[in-house]
Amino acid sequence: MITGINYNNEIIKIDKFKNIHDFIKTYIDLWYFSMITFSTVGYGDMTVINIAGKVLVSIEVFIGVTMGASWASVIFRKMSR
Repeated sequence: MITGINYNNEIIKIDKFKNIHDFIKTYIDLWYFSMITFSTVGYGDMTVINIAGKVLVSIEVFIGVTMGASWASVIFRKMSR
């Protein structure tokens, strides 16, 4: 939200809103990007625009993969008992 993303050749940042409707739409778009990144699906329709965004996305992907693996480990351990 802070660094911005590129979507349909338009830069979306949290500071580019004029009213509450634009803010909510921007927030939902950025939430979508975050969830797609966190789940490591990565449709490619939205991309980060600078180094800080790439670092944040890399951390989010790492956390998403780690949480997914941890969840699978817990489920497997419970089922194998």
